[in-house]
Amino acid sequence: MRSRWDRDIESFVFCLAEFRKLRDAKTEDSDNETLIHSFRTAVSAFDPTPLADEDSDWNLMLDEIIDGLW
Repeated sequence: MRSRWDRDIESFVFCLAEFRKLRDAKTEDSDNETLIHSFRTAVSAFDPTPLADEDSDWNLMLDEIIDGLW
């Protein structure tokens, strides 16, 4: 049986992999909101926990990308 710890690590690695896809797809001309929507959709389908809290580090980082800080 898998522990909660295993699931947390699996979720974290999945988020990192999806964020890498977002980062690799991002260009000066890319539509950041579309990229972030794709990230949110993929992550939420796998595990909604990382994005459940509006003040989570993931959501804050995504807001920074939308604001053009990345």
